[in-house]
Amino acid sequence: MQGSGALEAFVEAGWADGKIPPITCADLNGCVKQAVQHKVPVMSFDYPPGMGYDSVMVALKVLADSGSAEAAHRRVAAEVSAVLSNS
Repeated sequence: MQGSGALEAFVEAGWADGKIPPITCADLNGCVKQAVQHKVPVMSFDYPPGMGYDSVMVALKVLADSGSAEAAHRRVAAEVSAVLSNS
């Protein structure tokens, strides 16, 4: 949400399309759409749907092992896509 709000603030402050500095948008489509509309260079990291599955599996493992956090991995790696725009 910060990316969308920052873009809105630049536009409301009168910055011309293509003159707003580069911004990051996380995984929010609305922010990316605004960046394209106003010709703002943008970078977005998107979390894969499989990350939700991995989270549920870790939680179930913890529950199955009597709630012991030691049963779960401290880190679970997931591939993340990066989307770049050079508007």
